Amino acid sequence: MVWGCFVTLPRLLALSIAVEGPVLMIAYLSSIQPSGVADLAYIIFVSTRVGFTLWISLLPRYSTATVTPFALLVAIVGLFSSAPVLLGPLRFWKFPAAALVVTGLAINAFGPPLRSLSRSSHSRRSRRQPLHPVKHLPA
Repeated sequence: MVWGCFVTLPRLLALSIAVEGPVLMIAYLSSIQPSGVADLAYIIFVSTRVGFTLWISLLPRYSTATVTPFALLVAIVGLFSSAPVLLGPLRFWKFPAAALVVTGLAINAFGPPLRSLSRSSHSRRSRRQPLHPVKHLPA
């Protein structure tokens, strides 16, 4: 979200000039295409704003620890919604990358409830007879 803010633009521009050099920066800026500007505007103003608006709307209803991991979906929604809107290429590598993020999110969101279910079933089982009796060996 910081890179979409006008306050940070001069600092990021200065950092880019310092790291990449002024000649390369001028070459980059002179080769800007209108489609590139449209892509960047879409990512900054449409997908990011919509994603964070939806995310912030969840904060009054749920705890921050519950909602915060779902901010990872902002990038995925922007990634997959930009392809049909901007007619950009949707490369194959984006699918496993998105699946990896969603899998991590699912583990984070559903792992603790599943773990607590597992613990409760384990504690009920430990009160009963063991499934496999343990044979004690002579010392």
